[in-house]
Amino acid sequence: MPIYKRSAKQAWEDLSRNRLAVWPSRQKGGERLSPVARPGFTSGTVLRRRDRVFTIGSCFARNIEEALVDEGLDVVTSRYSIPESEWKGRANGILNKYHPYAMLNELEWALTDKAFPYASAFADTGRDEWIDLHLPGHANPVSRERAIERRKEICQLYKEIKTCNVVMLTPGLVEAWWDNEAGCYTDRTIPKNLSNQQPDRFEFHVLSYEEVYSAISAMIRLLKGNCAPGLRVFVTVSPVPLGATFTPKDVLIANTYSKSVLRAAIEQAVCEHDFVEYFPSFESVTLSDRDAVFGNDFIHVKDDAVRDLIGRFVVALGVRERTAGTGQKPAAETMEKPAGDAAARRIGGSIKGAIHAVRPDRVAGWAYGSDTDPPVQVRLLVNGKERARTTADRLRKGMLQLKMHPTGKCGFLFDLTEELRAGDEVRVQPVSTEKDLKNSPLVFDGRGTGAQPSAAAARTPG
Repeated sequence: MPIYKRSAKQAWEDLSRNRLAVWPSRQKGGERLSPVARPGFTSGTVLRRRDRVFTIGSCFARNIEEALVDEGLDVVTSRYSIPESEWKGRANGILNKYHPYAMLNELEWALTDKAFPYASAFADTGRDEWIDLHLPGHANPVSRERAIERRKEICQLYKEIKTCNVVMLTPGLVEAWWDNEAGCYTDRTIPKNLSNQQPDRFEFHVLSYEEVYSAISAMIRLLKGNCAPGLRVFVTVSPVPLGATFTPKDVLIANTYSKSVLRAAIEQAVCEHDFVEYFPSFESVTLSDRDAVFGNDFIHVKDDAVRDLIGRFVVALGVRERTAGTGQKPAAETMEKPAGDAAARRIGGSIKGAIHAVRPDRVAGWAYGSDTDPPVQVRLLVNGKERARTTADRLRKGMLQLKMHPTGKCGFLFDLTEELRAGDEVRVQPVSTEKDLKNSPLVFDGRGTGAQPSAAAARTPG
């Protein structure tokens, strides 16, 4: 059965109306492909800065998170972090999910009666050092007690998806490892020594189209039945290629199959659900000049390319107007303007700013006035008492790349000699106004996993 059907007459009419229907050439439209490809993207959704966003997917999902946070959106998953001793990359990179069944597992454990397989999920690497088979392979071994504690944190985090009305799914590959003992797929590659120790327990699978489509459809049904009213789901394919393949094929061929199957299954799922949309980050990156969008490893996407991509995404969804280089028309006429700008509350008519991240030993964010004003002085208050002052003049690349600040030098960072404790109320204010920045006040959760707005902040418009 076709996923899209029109009469012959309608098809010709569609061709004549679609200004992007013809493949670009050097003579006409080639600027859409070089150096960075900009596929057309339109949406009937108006994304508001007060919306709560949850992202699930590969390392590219973490790139998306950072760009959305810089836009001022409330990205729930961006607030999770673990000690550097457990994960060397991004503080929340341990949330990475690479294939559709690893993503579906987390949703089932959070949204159904299906319980996390504690009995089989952890493998001992020796000397009481354990790995969680449902976390990425770069996670360092920890004690069994910590492995269980961390897993409970992650399961609890996924339950927060119920409060979100925007979910972004970013699967990246279709090579997966099956655990016969647990009866489910793992997230990580099974280490060679564990495969040798338990040769009958694990199997390597390359997922079929039918399996990928089934997993994606199951995720969409779970989200529809459990998330906040007005749910919008955006699905894309991570443009990050396979670093290596466990098949006997050339990795270039294995990667093409992987991305093609994901892309095809997603297209069918999108056609079947009116609250699900496809966002072409995969096409934007893979059709671009490789040197313009990839790092030296030709695997990971450059931050500025991601931010350009997300910049066009939020313009199309009405979060902000077009800035130079987005390739999109202004969306001001469709932009919903809440009483308070959730990304950058304007203080006293001249200063904008927000708290971006809170950890036990630091509080970070950004603040600025007009283009001609000197850098903003901000102060940190903990439980109503001033703890420190600093100048918001640190470089924030995202603010510069998205043209939200002329130099990007508007960030602040408070390094704390006395760490925050659970229940501490944190505020950041411009010294000149003593009015709270966005996300302030908030109550620190005590675990280094982020913070939640206090009751006072929850009453703030926007």
